[in-house]
Amino acid sequence: MISVDFPQTRHVPLAGAQNFRDLGGYPTTSGRTRWGQIYRADALTELSVEDVASLLQRGLSTVVDLRFDRELQERPNIFKEHATVKYHHNPVLIEDPAARGAAESIRTLDFRAFNVSMIKNSSPTFAYLLHLLGQPSAYPLVFHCRGGRDRTGVAAALVLTAAGVAREDVVQDYILSNEYLTELMDKMSEAFRRQGIDPVPILENLRLREEYLAPMLDTLEAEFGGIDGYLQSIGVTSDELTVFRSHFHVEF
Repeated sequence: MISVDFPQTRHVPLAGAQNFRDLGGYPTTSGRTRWGQIYRADALTELSVEDVASLLQRGLSTVVDLRFDRELQERPNIFKEHATVKYHHNPVLIEDPAARGAAESIRTLDFRAFNVSMIKNSSPTFAYLLHLLGQPSAYPLVFHCRGGRDRTGVAAALVLTAAGVAREDVVQDYILSNEYLTELMDKMSEAFRRQGIDPVPILENLRLREEYLAPMLDTLEAEFGGIDGYLQSIGVTSDELTVFRSHFHVEF
């Protein structure tokens, strides 16, 4: 693939995805994260031909799809059968909340507990992602789910924390999805109204905030002694972390 220089900006504008973002440029204790190496995104199911061409120009090599089997069957990934981009279906191993009915499950879902359960019960998912990030050939890589905010948000928090990004920046990256998903929230609101369902309490619970992510970050410290302890406990090797950090970190 041919990679060209792109502006170093957080949001990657695409016609078919609203929440495609570069994880580069965040300060660490000794430098910053590298632009153009790791991306996070919402579902890559509606990308235009121009969108795909733009991502190929960025050198995209690997796509990691965190969605449930149901979601994949309903809306296949654009890159699932791509000739050059390696596609990995790596679903989060927790109960699909929407399986109990979208409106009620979203309105009542405890995102604090949901995010903690993710790092505990879906450790193979995050180990798989870090194994890939431990391979030089995997870069540039994007991981995504449907909205790019919950499953992807936890994955991004783990990746950024492992790279040495400060907690406050990890949290800000998490809640940034609120800014880019306003169109999706508007469509969801209208869909619920057409069904005779009040969307206000649903959308209020959906609004990302620091207290949704904080218990997960606290759990990393309290139960695993920090991110390195967690990654070691799920089978990520020191060699893989070295490759990951060398590709994703720039020292001052």
